[in-house]
Amino acid sequence: MSLKEINETFKEISSMKPLSLLKCTKCDEKLERSYKEGEYATKVVEDKCPKCASPMYVKLIYVNPPPQPQSSY
Repeated sequence: MSLKEINETFKEISSMKPLSLLKCTKCDEKLERSYKEGEYATKVVEDKCPKCASPMYVKLIYVNPPPQPQSSY
């Protein structure tokens, strides 16, 4: 792997922003927002459900892969 490839890979990784999928403990409403440091799956967070105001927990933490450039053939 060349230095240029390593630099490009690093740029891709550093541009990825983790997201948290929150789920209501009562009505199963889901909410996606930016990940906050210290969160982990199943953690009950301070956010309240926008539908019923019950506590929410972290269902999933993930990153969306960066969009791949479209090749023109």
